[in-house]
Amino acid sequence: MKITMVTHSMYPESIGGREKYVYYLANSLGKRGHEVRVFSCAQSGRSRTSHHKNFTTFYFPSVDIPLKTAKYRIPIMLLLKLLQDDSDVIHACIISQHLSARCQQESKKRDLSSQSTVIRPLKVL
Repeated sequence: MKITMVTHSMYPESIGGREKYVYYLANSLGKRGHEVRVFSCAQSGRSRTSHHKNFTTFYFPSVDIPLKTAKYRIPIMLLLKLLQDDSDVIHACIISQHLSARCQQESKKRDLSSQSTVIRPLKVL
């Protein structure tokens, strides 16, 4: 099965729960014989590809919009590549609801299975 996972950042370039979750899930699925691709934003601003043992990560440049506490990344080229993707499943694991909704729209248009995992920061009381 061809599986594409979409995330804003990827381990080991970014170290966080979401990044590790995507990395280890992609690796596990690849070990089981699935063809796994991860689409992510490039921190350098240039497209590149990183081959791991059981999956491949494609990095796309993004437009970064600074917010008070972080940057909001809009990966325009990633969205265009997603339109051409031939996966059986698209798994969006991202903070951006806009990008998650776009992944679901594309899956629905092509009658694909989709999975979205939206991760929100925890609030400390």
